Amino acid sequence: PPSAEAARALTLRAEQRYGCVGAGAKDSVEHCVSWAADGECRANKQYMCANCASACARDCTGGCVAPHQRLAARLCFPDAGGASQCRYVAMDFSVGGQAVGRVVLGLFDAVVPKTSENFVQLLPRYAGTTLHRIIPEFMSQGGAASGQSIYGSRWDDENFDLKYSEPFLLGMANAGPNTNGAQWFLTTVRTPHLDGKHVVFGGVLAGFDTALRINEAGTKSGKPKEEVKIEAAMVVSAAEARALLEAEVRRLAVIGDEPGEGDLEL
Repeated sequence: PPSAEAARALTLRAEQRYGCVGAGAKDSVEHCVSWAADGECRANKQYMCANCASACARDCTGGCVAPHQRLAARLCFPDAGGASQCRYVAMDFSVGGQAVGRVVLGLFDAVVPKTSENFVQLLPRYAGTTLHRIIPEFMSQGGAASGQSIYGSRWDDENFDLKYSEPFLLGMANAGPNTNGAQWFLTTVRTPHLDGKHVVFGGVLAGFDTALRINEAGTKSGKPKEEVKIEAAMVVSAAEARALLEAEVRRLAVIGDEPGEGDLEL
């Protein structure tokens, strides 16, 4: 892991870029320094400077994974200017009645077309509903108030080809093998214990900070401490999704324009 000095320098530069102030900024410094000192793989908020650099999440290998290097971007846009391999949706969220932003998702249509189609067709029903189960540093779950899936009350797992090898993946909730319905969840940490049990069918392309803000509204029991509502849900084009991904990459260049010795690079 990076040294405490490098982690502190990264955090302070992120705070300057995003204007973090007060207790949150102090907490973010301590989280990053603590992670650097003990080498543990912690949740994104803790070791990536709270809301300042939240989307540049670190995995247990210690590498900083930028949005365009994550699974969703690699599957959806396999090469610069290449053909899209996904379908794309956006969800606008509010927490406690206050708008918090948009999450843009790539759905892995080439790998799990049936699961992807279910999610797209249910978007109108997801809009206006609340997330009913949120566990911080794990996942945020929705779809309970959306009725049945387009395939009925229960349908089979499509496949388990994709793994929960990184945070910010979209998965199907179920009650055991082959019991998919309308419910889904969005992870905020690596969850390899879900491999082979819950179908991975999408991932975040933009709006990582929004995904984390939503997750902060949860509790250990899963009961949200604030209402998290999907204010709008819509399909977006491949061109729009790519543009939003590129904007996210630019926005999250928090390390600085000219990395110096000991800096953590994307």
